[in-house]
Amino acid sequence: MIRKTQPPFHLRGAALTTLAAFVFVWVIKHSYHTISLDITWSELLFATVLGAILGVIVYAYTRRHLLLYMRRRAIDVASDLVANAQIFGSVATSMLSLVQEVELVSRGYQM
Repeated sequence: MIRKTQPPFHLRGAALTTLAAFVFVWVIKHSYHTISLDITWSELLFATVLGAILGVIVYAYTRRHLLLYMRRRAIDVASDLVANAQIFGSVATSMLSLVQEVELVSRGYQM
């Protein structure tokens, strides 16, 4: 029994990635022309801390969705395994019944 599973990538994620890339490029483009070299240590520290916080948030969000996908996939695979094991059990039972019938007929018993 094969089920159709959802892909790990969705249109929403692609749209958010594209939007984030455009915003990043826009900020770099506009800050390149207006940037001054008078950056204080506090501004640099603030930008570094903000970048680290955003990085941790993106990492946690991505990891959470990856784990959810892996959990769903594991459940689907386990369900398929159980279904296939049940099918195998019924086929094996039918096969053993057939072998028993053939043995009885070959020994001269009538069914």
